Amino acid sequence: FLLLPLPLSLHIPLPFPFPFSLPPSLPLPLPLPLPPTPPTPPFSSPPPPSSPPSSPLPPFPLPTFPPPPSFQDTCKGDSGGGLFCKAPDTNRWQLYGITSYGGASGCGRTYSIYMSVPAASDWIKRVIARYGKSAVGQADADADDDVVDVDGMFL
Repeated sequence: FLLLPLPLSLHIPLPFPFPFSLPPSLPLPLPLPLPPTPPTPPFSSPPPPSSPPSSPLPPFPLPTFPPPPSFQDTCKGDSGGGLFCKAPDTNRWQLYGITSYGGASGCGRTYSIYMSVPAASDWIKRVIARYGKSAVGQADADADDDVVDVDGMFL
């Protein structure tokens, strides 16, 4: 009996509330071994601090959280985009997370997975310090006054 991972296109609605556990009738797939990684040639010199990274950024563990109880959620095509909410104490829009995964047919009716930006703020600051602001993009100079603030860092 061979267990294979479910295809990414298969949509499984998640039960409410989150977190959840899989029913015992669903076997967990065994992870497949990764192919060996070819050796990386040594670099003659490190990139200048203002250059964006030419290799993947350092890994960061992904803490996740569900959408608000109102089921206002992100939808298909939103992956990689920000999850913005108005802070109740300041009434300012803040970046709370990055959309990572959600069911294509969900759009507010099923859970999506988000990365917590405040939990990653130290990691983001280290990446900016190492590679400069070009590693995270450039802010729009014509943006309105509702600046996104993450732990004192404006994105």
